[in-house]
Amino acid sequence: MNAGKLFLIMVCAAIMALTAAWSEPAATRPTVAGASGSLQPWTARLEALKPAEPLAYFELAEEVADVAADAQQRELARHLFALAGMLDTKRLGRSACLAIADLEENAVVKRRLLALASLLASGLDAQQSHPGLAESESNDQLGGSAALAVSQALSRYRKGQGAQALTELRKPGATELLQKYDRMLPGGANRFIEDCKLYHGQQKPTLSSGDIGRLLLFESALLGGADRTWASDLMITSGEPLIEIDPGRLEETFGVEAKRAIYRNGRWVEP
Repeated sequence: MNAGKLFLIMVCAAIMALTAAWSEPAATRPTVAGASGSLQPWTARLEALKPAEPLAYFELAEEVADVAADAQQRELARHLFALAGMLDTKRLGRSACLAIADLEENAVVKRRLLALASLLASGLDAQQSHPGLAESESNDQLGGSAALAVSQALSRYRKGQGAQALTELRKPGATELLQKYDRMLPGGANRFIEDCKLYHGQQKPTLSSGDIGRLLLFESALLGGADRTWASDLMITSGEPLIEIDPGRLEETFGVEAKRAIYRNGRWVEP
């Protein structure tokens, strides 16, 4: 093959490659603006932020989150919420956790943030932190008076004493606790309540041996509280791992350095 034919083949191949590239959908082609293009509308306000004014970080984060159209903008909102929460944990820490949880898609991370928000709402800050505190969705409600009422309601229900079961559920926190563990009941909490309205006197619900065993195990977990059996705990939590949270280590939880709170040339830097 002579040099002229080889050159012609190379030119044709190049033209075909360019045609194929630009025939792709626009979404698959790299954007001309580059990585920082979508943040340009907020550049001036970002550079005006000062650590001494943490509320300004939070307010800007809310604005960005409301209109965020891509992953970079959502990450900017998350970063701003995190900085606001760390710069003023007492006033903005809980709100920052809740806001970031709304942006989070990972279920485990969302649970950690919601649990942390709960602790911060209780007044725990860096000076009162409890390192390694394990959060479980059932820690604070099982074993209490509401749990006892729900257990009594389950017992009444199995005996066909629907009216008495409903009376137990009217006690403070009982209905809320029952609904929280909706998955433990055949047909769910609402079906349970409706069934209680039907059973009086000698009429009893028709339950399979599996349903009865599950309800008894549920009662055991309700009354056992923190001392419940491993089997009960596994059933109550659906096998979900405990979430380790520490209000005194917000930087680790948020993944953001509080000292880098100044925005310059597209980067977060120290003052």
